[in-house]
Amino acid sequence: MRASTSGTASSWPTTRPPGSSPPPSSSWSPPATPTPLLGLFADDAELLRPEVAARGSSTSDPAAYWQAYLDQFDEISTDFDTVREAPRAAWLEWHSTGRLSTGRDVSYSGVSLLDLDDDGRVTRFATYYDTAAFLEPADRGDS
Repeated sequence: MRASTSGTASSWPTTRPPGSSPPPSSSWSPPATPTPLLGLFADDAELLRPEVAARGSSTSDPAAYWQAYLDQFDEISTDFDTVREAPRAAWLEWHSTGRLSTGRDVSYSGVSLLDLDDDGRVTRFATYYDTAAFLEPADRGDS
């Protein structure tokens, strides 16, 4: 996966003190591997995505979670429209654009909800988006 270089952020959006004002919009391009993200998660963090949650399960392995996400793309970039933080929680509204590993362009929006421990590490990360953006368009024959 090749991360695009839109925006100036080079890693996960940084945590600001509760009550501070986030920028109106910030861009994030994920790293090529999940390694830089792993320190943000507590050892027993729960991670959920729509396609995983639909099976009634989650993962507690941030490396596997993020690698599975990154493997879907040749290129991906995310713009954060809203970033809100509370002492033990954060929520993000975002829009991602890029190219799937199949070569097809993709554009989708979603929301991510984070629960944080006393040290600011993520204990629960749940992201929600319309998974239809990842489906191949129906074949529209000329008949």
